[in-house]
Amino acid sequence: MKTWHILVLVLLVAIGGFYIVPTVNTTRSLRSENIKLQKTLQGKIEELQTLNQVLQKTKEQKKSVLSLVPIDNGQEFLLRDLQKIAQQTGFGFNGLQFFKGQNSAVGLPELSINFSTEGQKSQFKKFLLAIENNQRFLGMNRLDVQTDFSAPANPKLRFNVSLYSFYQKEQ
Repeated sequence: MKTWHILVLVLLVAIGGFYIVPTVNTTRSLRSENIKLQKTLQGKIEELQTLNQVLQKTKEQKKSVLSLVPIDNGQEFLLRDLQKIAQQTGFGFNGLQFFKGQNSAVGLPELSINFSTEGQKSQFKKFLLAIENNQRFLGMNRLDVQTDFSAPANPKLRFNVSLYSFYQKEQ
């Protein structure tokens, strides 16, 4: 009977050594890996939340920018803006032409404005600032300048200008 007890004891030690110990070690290893994965997952969740906040801000910025772009081409309002710029700066407009097109880089319809104008050199910077600071976005495609030095103290400038402005199509 003693042999029988010793045999059972040896068998239990063998089972413990070959089955239970590796299982416990595997469990510890899996638990450790699980903790690492949970930390990684938490980091990814926080990263996604941050990206979602950035996306929301980007959507809000897009809405804000598009709110500045008129729904239709607003040619009459643009004409008023140009008239106001002319009055503020002393530059008169000649041969105003409007053209509709599509700006593929921005993906919006575009209204191009070509004209010639002349005014005093001292007012030139004011003219450019008035275009830049206009409430409706005005981009400049071309500016050809000619100077008339008949009055050297304050020479007159003549130039051809090509501006563009964006608008949204009516829906």
